[in-house]
Amino acid sequence: MKEFKVSEKEINSEMKKRLKVIIPLLSIAAIGGIFIGLSSNSPIYNIYIVLPVSILVSFFAIFIGIRWGMRINYELMASLKLELTDDSITKHQKNVPGIRIEKSEITSITENGNGIIIKTKTPNKYIHIPINIEGYADLKDTLSEWMKIKIVDKNRYQFLLIISTLGTVIGFGLVILSNSPYIVIPAGVLLLLLFIWNIYTIRTNPNMDSNIKRTSWVFFFPVFSILFKIFYIIISQIK
Repeated sequence: MKEFKVSEKEINSEMKKRLKVIIPLLSIAAIGGIFIGLSSNSPIYNIYIVLPVSILVSFFAIFIGIRWGMRINYELMASLKLELTDDSITKHQKNVPGIRIEKSEITSITENGNGIIIKTKTPNKYIHIPINIEGYADLKDTLSEWMKIKIVDKNRYQFLLIISTLGTVIGFGLVILSNSPYIVIPAGVLLLLLFIWNIYTIRTNPNMDSNIKRTSWVFFFPVFSILFKIFYIIISQIK
């Protein structure tokens, strides 16, 4: 049996890379959502009251979210251990149930810019192998003997991640700060579906950290905020 882990050096390097991407991305999205929302038929007092408060709240939320997320990611990477035998691969990780996949269970093996994903017939039973794990090349060679590894476009994956993040943050800013029913209602409904789907996937995903599962209830705050704003806009239109 062979064991594979991520070194401390690689973990620190990965954390720095993520910060360089996450901080500018969320900051731009938050500011964009605030200004777009305020420009949509909002009263003048929003410029002097809502705008500074919204900016402070947004950046405070971003700071807390990034700090918490980075801590969770660090613990997950530091505790990751893969065990490879002749006919199976097993993943162990802190606060995550161990996952063992037999060679005969594998339906596909794909590789993108972040590593390798081993899938089975069960949607939630899969193993992600980060590209910065020690012995990645040897691990890849062994897996390629089990099944041909399909290469997935790295740029497409990153593009979808950026678009989804920007869209969610800007959309939430539009819904909360805009008073136009043509913006609030359609954008609000789409965001509600997105947040509810996120809650469901987090709660049912066996690969998800138990701390994240326990705190997934925080998604209900934006859900209730969006629902309140939609009902407020609808009632205002009726009057």
